[in-house]
Amino acid sequence: HWDIGKHDEAVDALNELKAACAKNFIPHIGEAFKLKEQQPIDKYLNDTFVLDKDAQACAKQIENAFKMMRKLVKLGIVKDETDLVRIGADGWGATRLAYIARLCAESKYISEEEMWQYVDAADEFAHQSLTSWEDFGKSYIIGRCLWCGTANYFEVMAGHARDMYSNPKSPWKSIRF
Repeated sequence: HWDIGKHDEAVDALNELKAACAKNFIPHIGEAFKLKEQQPIDKYLNDTFVLDKDAQACAKQIENAFKMMRKLVKLGIVKDETDLVRIGADGWGATRLAYIARLCAESKYISEEEMWQYVDAADEFAHQSLTSWEDFGKSYIIGRCLWCGTANYFEVMAGHARDMYSNPKSPWKSIRF
């Protein structure tokens, strides 16, 4: 899926994922929750973004946020729209970066030392906005929903995240965030 078959392709993909971590549409999603109606949201996006591709990507995440909100509340991932904005989606970006770095190292496309540079970057990124394993797990689910909508094993993944931050035997209970 990532079209990685050698070192240069791995580094390019990982650098793109690392850059994607910094591209955060959460503040714009928060603004869209305030605006609520499509026409003011479209105007806001057109007035905010220089690049049409960024406006379109943000619009898709806004659409997914509106679609998923009720399910996220029902499953206890967030209390409301303000909670979604507070938690954000940084757990999703950090997880993707660390996961793909690990896979690239296991496939010998990058060295272990290079892998740890990306994993450390993912860790640093996650700790910039998240303060607990619970918020990390919820943030992963929020990001997954913003990226994919509520399809793609949403409820199963939400259950796994909830188990990780609530099960007394979870490593998240014994390893400090």
